[in-house]
Amino acid sequence: MAAVEDVTANLPSLQFEAALTREEKEMLYLRGRSHALTVSACAQAAFLVAILNDARQKIVEIKFPVKKRSSKLLQEAPKRDPLLVGIIGCGRLGKQLANTLLKIL
Repeated sequence: MAAVEDVTANLPSLQFEAALTREEKEMLYLRGRSHALTVSACAQAAFLVAILNDARQKIVEIKFPVKKRSSKLLQEAPKRDPLLVGIIGCGRLGKQLANTLLKIL
């Protein structure tokens, strides 16, 4: 797979920063910070989904231990379906969250 190149590298007038005022250029660091916060939020959401899924399975195992089940059908019951997650909106955070969850699952 070929690497993606920046076609505006030698064309300063087409780069993102060209249209910014001096005051706006001073705030460019916020773009990186925003990206870092988005990635952090997605990582925390993915971790929360994993924790909730594990907790849900533990609750099922505690309430219905395998040894105390009287029916053969209950003994052979598969584990519960994994936790379902819905994302409302597909803005920057929603898109990143969906990508993160799809990669870990």
